[in-house]
Amino acid sequence: MTIDATTGYARIPAILSFPDTTGFAETYGFGAASGRVWLEGQYLVPSERASKTLYLFMHPSSTLHLLPMPAALVGAGLHVLCAASRYPKNDSGLIMEKVAIDMAAWVKTHAPAATRR
Repeated sequence: MTIDATTGYARIPAILSFPDTTGFAETYGFGAASGRVWLEGQYLVPSERASKTLYLFMHPSSTLHLLPMPAALVGAGLHVLCAASRYPKNDSGLIMEKVAIDMAAWVKTHAPAATRR
């Protein structure tokens, strides 16, 4: 993990993939073609500070990793995960139930990582 000397924290890319086994029809998006969902996010982790708590930021159709609130939290020493859904920057075909599935996948897969740091 590389710590940015100017901010005192690291941005760690997080990629999550899982099979798209929901029964919802997907009109827009790439999950239907491959049968898998690919999600991207970023951990913002302060230097030399372990935590059992991970703050999760997620919006149905936006990426949040460059906004001031996540940076302020990590600057205060808190661990933050900025997670994207399968609809980043495009809500035209958004199915909210699938966003909930995406959030559950982030929590199930990545939130326990905070306790290992």
